Amino acid sequence: FFFNDTGTTEIYTRSIVGSVRCVQETGLQQLNYYVKVDCMTDKIPITTEGIDKFFEKQDFNVIVVADSDRDTTLALADYARAHKLKFVMADVKGVCARVFTDFGETFEALDKDGEEPVEVMIQSITTANPGVVKALGSQRHKLETGDEIYLTEVEGMNQLVVSGKTINGTRHKVTVIDPFTFSIGDTTGFSPYIRNGIAKQIKLPKKFKFLPLRQVLENSALPLDENLTFVDAAKMDDNVLIQLGFEAIATFELKNNKLPRAWNSEDAKKIWEEAQILAPKYKLQI
Repeated sequence: FFFNDTGTTEIYTRSIVGSVRCVQETGLQQLNYYVKVDCMTDKIPITTEGIDKFFEKQDFNVIVVADSDRDTTLALADYARAHKLKFVMADVKGVCARVFTDFGETFEALDKDGEEPVEVMIQSITTANPGVVKALGSQRHKLETGDEIYLTEVEGMNQLVVSGKTINGTRHKVTVIDPFTFSIGDTTGFSPYIRNGIAKQIKLPKKFKFLPLRQVLENSALPLDENLTFVDAAKMDDNVLIQLGFEAIATFELKNNKLPRAWNSEDAKKIWEEAQILAPKYKLQI
């Protein structure tokens, strides 16, 4: 690796800046001694044949690229897609960062978001078709349409046809009405709700379809993770501006064979010019 700066990680020291170091020298191995870390000093080729030879006899299923030039990144992304490998790109420039993932045409995740299953305390359930569940007080249920839940600790709502059976332990598919209520299908076969109850989310596998990196970079519209959270709703469009900045820097790097110098007005002017050329692609005026 050639280090221009220490980035945002604590494992690097200032002594590595401006030098070429193997990963063993950087402290990367210290993050996990159970993971074998090797240093490859050869430059990564950008042809399919060259990458095949570069990865010869290597056993892996994920390629992760961090802070690489655009040609190398695209070559590895294309190689990963062609060989049905998972691909992750992580890029940091100053205070901005972007992450791209391509896990192929079809990828099944056992947990769609990695969060703990939602538990909703119930205030009421209607006997209707569909039955409507209201969360207790001002509690937001945080469920999404298509989620599945099962009910427990509900008092009342006995089955009218089968004696001794209640709505407790039954599974239901959720249709969100608003942040505080959702419907669960036909509940007309139960007696009226009395009190209490908890709706517990059931984590289900979900299939995702990913786009290749090259296709994403060629499009003007950026596909975003459906679980992406915006802290400031007023800045929801900033992702396009940040993408424009990354692409302007990548173009500068290809033309000049180097990254722009910090606090250098000449390099900043060139990046601004590249951004103006690229802006119409993203339907931006700068």
